[in-house]
Amino acid sequence: MQSAKSTVIAIDGGAGVGKSSTSKKVASILNATYLDTGAIYRAFTLFCLLNHVNVDSETEVTAQLDAFLRDVYISINPDETALMIADNDITQEVRSEVVSLHVSKISAYPSVRERLIKMQQDIIAEQEKIVVEGRDIAKVVAPHAVLKVLLTASEKAKAERRGLELHADTVSTQKQLEERDKADLKVNDFDAPDADVEVVDNTNLSIDETVDVIVDLFWQKMSENDSILTDFEPVLDVKAMHLPRVAVIGRANVGKSTFINRIIGSRAAIVEDTPGVTRDRVEYLASWNGKDFELVDTGGLELQGDILQNYITEQAKRAIDESDVIIFLVDAAITASSVDSDIVKYIRRSKKPHILVANKADDSVLELSAASFWQLGLGEPYPISALHGIGIGDVLDEIMKIMPAEGSGRDANMEYRKVALVGRPNVGKSSLLNKFSKKERSIVSEQAGTTRDPVDELIIHDGVNWLFVDTAGIKRKFTKDSGADYYSAIRANIAIQNAEVVVIIIDASQEIAEQDIRLINETISFGRAIVIALNKWDLMDDDRREYINRILDQDLSHTPWIPILRISALTGKNAEKLFQHMREALKSWDMRISTGRLNAFLSDLQAAHPHPIRGGKQPRILYATQGSIRPPHFVLFSTGFLERNYRKYIERKLRETFGFDGSPVKISVRVREKRRRK
Repeated sequence: MQSAKSTVIAIDGGAGVGKSSTSKKVASILNATYLDTGAIYRAFTLFCLLNHVNVDSETEVTAQLDAFLRDVYISINPDETALMIADNDITQEVRSEVVSLHVSKISAYPSVRERLIKMQQDIIAEQEKIVVEGRDIAKVVAPHAVLKVLLTASEKAKAERRGLELHADTVSTQKQLEERDKADLKVNDFDAPDADVEVVDNTNLSIDETVDVIVDLFWQKMSENDSILTDFEPVLDVKAMHLPRVAVIGRANVGKSTFINRIIGSRAAIVEDTPGVTRDRVEYLASWNGKDFELVDTGGLELQGDILQNYITEQAKRAIDESDVIIFLVDAAITASSVDSDIVKYIRRSKKPHILVANKADDSVLELSAASFWQLGLGEPYPISALHGIGIGDVLDEIMKIMPAEGSGRDANMEYRKVALVGRPNVGKSSLLNKFSKKERSIVSEQAGTTRDPVDELIIHDGVNWLFVDTAGIKRKFTKDSGADYYSAIRANIAIQNAEVVVIIIDASQEIAEQDIRLINETISFGRAIVIALNKWDLMDDDRREYINRILDQDLSHTPWIPILRISALTGKNAEKLFQHMREALKSWDMRISTGRLNAFLSDLQAAHPHPIRGGKQPRILYATQGSIRPPHFVLFSTGFLERNYRKYIERKLRETFGFDGSPVKISVRVREKRRRK
């Protein structure tokens, strides 16, 4: 859970003023996340249309909200915006003409607005810094935003811009925009800003000029408000104290992950028709009727199989041993087998409270077929359809009856630093996690791509609690057609965004690849602390080591501040030193330099090495402040533009003077000249 001290930039405006393009650029410059609230309404509109809902009926439309909120995914990365519903990419479809014709009507329903605004506010609350754009952001969604901007433009300018975008004539486009604004004004009065809203007329401004105005306004607000410039609280995830743990077990492809997703209300677990997609045991937080618990997804139990299947089965057995309640999931369409009988024997030996659930009972015939599982001797089989949500409530009610008040979950008062282990397939991420946890927490196999879901493990080292997240190996490129690997890559990317420090593991026996460099650059772009672990170093001879060191110096010459640790995850050699490197990287990531020390440093720097004269002028830094930490972000107020090479020089000197090993450093320049705003 992110800090409560969220920094929000709210950007309102009518249709055609360039909110989306401007907001995404502002977010990129400020190293912030980005939320397009209008896209959420458009996605819900498309969802209703695809399900043939009568959009003139508020009751029918509202009835679709639960399913929509469960299945929708919206990216908050300003550089890779995406909208998905049930793993279908709808980023382009939501901009279609048919959606535009109905979105104003659907978004005007009070019941729809209430639920979707709550969703937006939940997303905002989880971010450290976010740019949010839409029609009623400043007044309704984020009234406490640090900066509130209302973008305006002449009707002609808006029509010309949108016409070029849609390849339509200006007259008809202007009429459509006016009708859209008129419909939206019935719901909110976004064109009547409050006194604390900055109105920016961009009729005669380019997108880049508009962005400059907004970024400048943001830093003015930051410099005026000292309370904003205080340290953020540590980003720590907290789980309820000693949560009961519920393990979901069963044979492969009986629908365990679909069942998990239905209960937790999101598509966190990877679902695919191919058996064996889930391999490690993966824990999720869940709640029912005010009772919190941990839900454990496991790989398919097959008591006979190859080496990888034996690993998966062993993980499932451990989940049973460590659980407080067991849910045995079977397929209502398939007759009980000898494997099911063997699983029942294992459940009985565990002496844990349990419940038998027959999934895929999608119709009355299959519901009757579920009764055949009485023969297993585990009591009444509960027929459900995880896909359609049928019978889930009854199962959860029964679980609540047999669940202990307190279980084997984690302590709510425990604070920990979050670490993401990332890298290409088969570089040793799971082996490293297992070495630290001193148990086979992640499945290790010579087969590349064994890990698919992110697997977390709490490690206590020298009094510090570390939550390690073992992610799927990231290959060269994924498309939606890549199936489970595609969604594994998405979750690995999310793990990087949610981490505090990222450990990028590189196989010393292989060439430094494009994927390795891309992972490093992505981690830096997300502003996360970073450490590189060069694995399998013990297997390299002297010539290979010299070659790898030379290649690293060459490929990572632009990031000499990233610590590189040479380890063996298999034997554990030097692996313990990783904790020291992570501590130092996080110390840099959390570092704040006082305004006095910072400006004294810059005064000495400029005296020794002033900015080159360009065009008869010599830009000068007037003063500076540190806008934020995690990562450290410095804002320089100058009399003119500072060239890129000079900014890099300032960063290098900052690192030489103050350290910042293992942490990105952001530098923004604000030219202190009066801008004319219409």
